[in-house]
Amino acid sequence: MSRSKLIITTTFLILIVFGIVYFQYRFYRTPLASTQDQAILVSGGPLKNGIPSIDEPKFEPVASADQYLDDKGYGLVVTQNGKQRFYPYQILVWHEVVNDVFGKIPLLITYCSLCFSGSAYERAVNGIVVEFGVSGKLIDNYPVLYDKQTDELFTPPLENRLKLILSYVTTWANFKTNFPNGQVLSRDTGFIRDYTANPYENYDINNSVLFPVSHQDDRLPVKTVVFGYLNERSQKAYPLDLIKTAGKVNDVVGNEEVEIFWDEKFETVRGFSKRDGKEESIILRSFYWFSWAAIYPKTEVFTSL
Repeated sequence: MSRSKLIITTTFLILIVFGIVYFQYRFYRTPLASTQDQAILVSGGPLKNGIPSIDEPKFEPVASADQYLDDKGYGLVVTQNGKQRFYPYQILVWHEVVNDVFGKIPLLITYCSLCFSGSAYERAVNGIVVEFGVSGKLIDNYPVLYDKQTDELFTPPLENRLKLILSYVTTWANFKTNFPNGQVLSRDTGFIRDYTANPYENYDINNSVLFPVSHQDDRLPVKTVVFGYLNERSQKAYPLDLIKTAGKVNDVVGNEEVEIFWDEKFETVRGFSKRDGKEESIILRSFYWFSWAAIYPKTEVFTSL
């Protein structure tokens, strides 16, 4: 190869590499206007899709999953048409997003390991089903997701754009006891990960917060586990330990009468809304206090029994 051709070829390859790097990082560094005045958009470390979403989830029976799941490990439970699915945090900690279809409803299952928060949403926006990915960015330690078709970012709180689905968090031991015929998100994800290991080991037992938050609130210790409820008017956090001690509390959130209680059978915090003499289940989500308070800075806190 002549010297001139070598120079042209080398220059061409450099331009290709530069282009790949530029377009990869352009998304990663795009500034974001947030609905929260002081919200801080930061890099979580991995690049876009560095934490891969599970887009074709498989499910296995309880007996199979029991070979590797930790009895004390938590997961998210979703029920559709009398069937139950368990999404183990042992798997979600490596993926954060599952694009699922359950009972013919397209679902988005999310997990924030830095916030100890799992949620389920309908993943349709204006009637269009969206497939979500992990952007590699965080706001208030919570993952910022993106639409894989349009690259549009979805910032917390996701319920501003997506419909929350009733779900609850419990341990693997509790799920397998109550739902021996339930379905469990399979470790056959298409990716090589050690689903018996936790990359955030000891994070839950210290007071460290790894990334900046837009609002700090010292009413509770940062890693206090709370179960948060929100309606159109208000948000309120219920510390896990207080609810377990009380067993049941009657409260008002905004102008809505609610009953929050420790569910002995499913070993989790549940709740009902009381309207017109009828009880309707409400969606409560677990969070570390620092994250709930940052995402919902106007939150009230249940403090007395």
